[in-house]
Amino acid sequence: MLGIRVYALHCKTLYAKIPLMELPNYIKSLYNHWDKHTKIRSRTEKIPINQLVFDQMVSFTNERLSIYKKKTKGLTLPYTQDPILSQYRFCNIYRELDRQTIEFHTLLKPLESNFSLWLLNMLFCRSVCKPETIKKVGLLSFDENNNKRVYENLFKLPSPKYGNAYVFPISLIQKNVRKLMLDLYLITFLKSIFL
Repeated sequence: MLGIRVYALHCKTLYAKIPLMELPNYIKSLYNHWDKHTKIRSRTEKIPINQLVFDQMVSFTNERLSIYKKKTKGLTLPYTQDPILSQYRFCNIYRELDRQTIEFHTLLKPLESNFSLWLLNMLFCRSVCKPETIKKVGLLSFDENNNKRVYENLFKLPSPKYGNAYVFPISLIQKNVRKLMLDLYLITFLKSIFL
């Protein structure tokens, strides 16, 4: 959202079309860097803009934020009339609004004064991708015995112990591979006929 606001401001375009959304304080409190990244900095150069693309970005952003607000208020489906947004899963406009991100930052809040330990555990959390697992196995440290215990706890857990936030469904991959193979076959076949 900040990127869009800055972009709109510098291009002197439809800034008023982008709604401002105030984040809840409990989310803001998880991020020490919040002020640094939400202040609009001045720039002198003009950035060229494709107005159609920009308007589509603004429309998507607004609709996705609207869906998030409806979900968090506990409203019932459908959250949107958009056929794509209503059928498929999308990330939130702000990463900070993702359930998993909020859980990980809440869990690691006590470690924020020790950046090395915080970063080690954030990488661990993101690798496991499942807050329930992290809560069961514990956090890493720079103590070998502790990490061995975490490792053993992790491998004792029954599956599924890992989340799927960054995993593409195999059916989607297979479908695209089949399509790619068909495309390659057709291209090769057509070349052999016409060349």
